[in-house]
Amino acid sequence: MLGPIELAVRIAGRLGYTTDGMDIRQSLDATIEKAEHHPGIGSDPLPAAPTSSPRTPFESHIPFMQQALAHMGWREMIGMVRRMPKLKGQMKRGSTFFDKTFEPRRRTLTAAERADLVSFMKARGALEVGFLPDVDPRLVFAGKTLPERHAIVFTVEMDRAEMATAPSARAFLEVIDGYGALGKIAADTSAWLRARGIAAYPGTNLGGQTDYPAMAEAAGIGAIGYHGLLIGPGAGARTRVSTIYVGIDDLPAPHNPHLWVRDICANCRKCVRSCPPGAIEPAPVPKANGGMRTIRATACRDYFGRNWGCAVCLKVCPFSDKAYDAVKAAHDAARGVIPAPISTIDVPQVQVEGPRVAVIGAGAAGFYLARSILEDDPTARIDLFERLPFPHGLVRYGVAPDHPEVRNKGFTFDRMLEHPRVRLLAGVEIGRDVTPEDLRGAYDAVCLANGAPSDRRLVIEGEDLPGSYAAPDLVRWYNAHPDFYELDPRIGRKVAIIGHGNVALDTARMLLTHPQVLIRTDMMPEAAVRIAASRVEAVEVIGRSGPSQTSFTPKEIVELSELPGVQIVIDPDGLAADLALPLPDPQAERRRRRNLELFAGWAATPRDPAKRPVRIRFFRTPTAIVGTNAVEGLRLDVTRVADRGGRAKIEATGRIETMDCGTVIRAIGFRNVALPGLPFDTGRARVPVGPQGRVLDRTDGRPVPFLYAAGWARRGPIGVIGTNKTDAEEVAEALRADLAAAPDRRGAAGLVPAGAISSEDWTDIAREEKRRGAVRGHGPLRFVDTDEVRAWLDSHGRRRLNDPTLPPEAPEAGRPDPRFIHI
Repeated sequence: MLGPIELAVRIAGRLGYTTDGMDIRQSLDATIEKAEHHPGIGSDPLPAAPTSSPRTPFESHIPFMQQALAHMGWREMIGMVRRMPKLKGQMKRGSTFFDKTFEPRRRTLTAAERADLVSFMKARGALEVGFLPDVDPRLVFAGKTLPERHAIVFTVEMDRAEMATAPSARAFLEVIDGYGALGKIAADTSAWLRARGIAAYPGTNLGGQTDYPAMAEAAGIGAIGYHGLLIGPGAGARTRVSTIYVGIDDLPAPHNPHLWVRDICANCRKCVRSCPPGAIEPAPVPKANGGMRTIRATACRDYFGRNWGCAVCLKVCPFSDKAYDAVKAAHDAARGVIPAPISTIDVPQVQVEGPRVAVIGAGAAGFYLARSILEDDPTARIDLFERLPFPHGLVRYGVAPDHPEVRNKGFTFDRMLEHPRVRLLAGVEIGRDVTPEDLRGAYDAVCLANGAPSDRRLVIEGEDLPGSYAAPDLVRWYNAHPDFYELDPRIGRKVAIIGHGNVALDTARMLLTHPQVLIRTDMMPEAAVRIAASRVEAVEVIGRSGPSQTSFTPKEIVELSELPGVQIVIDPDGLAADLALPLPDPQAERRRRRNLELFAGWAATPRDPAKRPVRIRFFRTPTAIVGTNAVEGLRLDVTRVADRGGRAKIEATGRIETMDCGTVIRAIGFRNVALPGLPFDTGRARVPVGPQGRVLDRTDGRPVPFLYAAGWARRGPIGVIGTNKTDAEEVAEALRADLAAAPDRRGAAGLVPAGAISSEDWTDIAREEKRRGAVRGHGPLRFVDTDEVRAWLDSHGRRRLNDPTLPPEAPEAGRPDPRFIHI
């Protein structure tokens, strides 16, 4: 049977396309060439400005588009073939307007004729129509000329439902239809004008002479969003733009009422964080021609060419889904309540220099603390120190890759790094690159927010055997942590996970999720390969207490139960032995009640042998990990729960059980570690703190002046990411009070250690990770080595992000290809 590509080539040949070599493409290129590189014709051609920007080479899309075509389904292929003769005919028709010089008979239109012109265009599908007298030469691409100095700019709408499927063949074909509609309207309108003696030349849809979105904004029919697309009142961002160059000297001067869109974009930036290759600038960058660059061309091009034109930014744009008027009404209502973004208004610089504060740790606690300090004192200056080259802490390295909604908190943190009084100093280790004495001498205050980077141990026999791992280490491994990416765990067919918290559930879910799902996340590809090769058949989640004492959240356990081919198994005897004492917290009581309902339902469900079991075992505590040279099993002590004065107490029964397993993972929590030269309570494994996070001296128990702790460094590894907000507010209040009592403690110089990675560096790193993953067809491909990321920053790596002269990049050598990951 013929494949779709071969069939398409044969059909194309019957329709008049040549089929030897690349002639099909060349026939299209010839038409483009004719319209794009014509000599200066018409009554007054407009030369290109020397400051205008070159276009991205169209040819660079071809190799990736061929790969996309290879995966096209029959329905989409037939739809594309059906469009080929129509597109070719429209392009050939457009090129005929450039065949010879047109001799105009007039250069003006009456107001009535302009109204007729707009009606004519809208009757043929134009959505918005604008007039642009005297095109700014800076909007003309380098090496191009215009046949006339004036322009009519117009848009067509793309279907909402089709574009919502992006990136897909359906969305791709809808875009093609949009280009077809533009070509027809431009040609029909040019003919209409020429019939009235007016010089008119339709702009080309591909490889045009001018920057169409900028032309449309100049013509007043919309505003350019952060994604570089025009946002207009008719269809938001779901439009395509084209122009007609005309010899009409009395076009009305444009007025643009849509520039308020920029404020919405500055606060939204959904397209920035949703762009698969990270190609959209966090904020528009001024260009030499006076415009703004919103896209890093190479990153966009490489993903665009292999993913049906992408269009993810268009899909997620609020204007593509919500009514323009509704967004405008909400914006108007918020004005005066929500301050305008700092990037769009003139903000006088604060002349008073407030305290300079060093925050050690650029994770959730550090960012929340920086925000709280600035809310209390807008004159403060914050330096965020981070040992790794990458910020975000547990949001980056402690969250399951299939939880992007939690990962997106990192975007909120990055917005903090845009604050002019916040600096990131990553890749700086306390004790190695700077000492605590250096910090306390260079800053008005020092705050510890370095988290709990170690793990708790079981302290039982066999804990260090190959095949025995800490869950935090495993999580860091598959999240590509620089300290753990070489862990290379030995994962057996049967896995025992010790612990009844969400980390245990996350670990089980990762081991049982199909790697083709994992590879689309930002999980390290090598980890997906190892998980695929392990072929886990069963997981036991073991805890020493009963069902009522588990720390699972219902959401997490339901998510595990919904994995395809997985069944949660509950022993009814464990439920029968439960002791549910009253809980003082109503929220905790509701959570426990919901868990017990779920457990009871699963206990009553017959075992399905076709599914892999996740057996949740209660009243078992490990006493030894069994094995000679590697993990072979686990010895368990059976426990029971007793009511001791209204509190549930877990007691050993003396009864021993053994179970076979190839891997043991302890998910029993994290552990704080001491920072060199700073107070630390080794017995309680945390920083000794007093009221409001003030760090205490270990010798006399008094607060160390202007030294504070927040987050897990203060309270130990308990609570969730959001719990850090309360800590941050308390510490910021204490800092403000202490500084108010010492008015001379202001204006410290701060430090900038050599080789520190800045927030600008981090922005480039994060976008490069997205780009590297996107061109391979999966989530961000993270840097796994500190030396690797520093080499990238020091080399030409940044050039890759916005240099259209570079050829499409091959996937990184030596990294697994997701197309070949199977079970």
